[in-house]
Amino acid sequence: MGRASSTYPKWYGKSTLGWVYLFLLPGLILSALFVFYPMVASWVFSTMEWSGFTSSMKFIGLGNYVELVKDPLFWGRSAAPCCSCSSACLSG
Repeated sequence: MGRASSTYPKWYGKSTLGWVYLFLLPGLILSALFVFYPMVASWVFSTMEWSGFTSSMKFIGLGNYVELVKDPLFWGRSAAPCCSCSSACLSG
């Protein structure tokens, strides 16, 4: 008995790989444009002191997050949704 031959010709894998990349490219471009770029931009903007209406930005690092954690209004408003969400997840 000889070796079993493949059901696909030798040229099949090489020529179809280009088509796979061609069909994946629009989805990857749209994902980068509408998902990944806004995610990165929002994180960068959150580390800046900026009103959103002027061109002057000042880098303050994690200062906005420190201010948010120290704010009692944030904890008062976010405690109920966090507790209800976690209880819903734990109860199944």
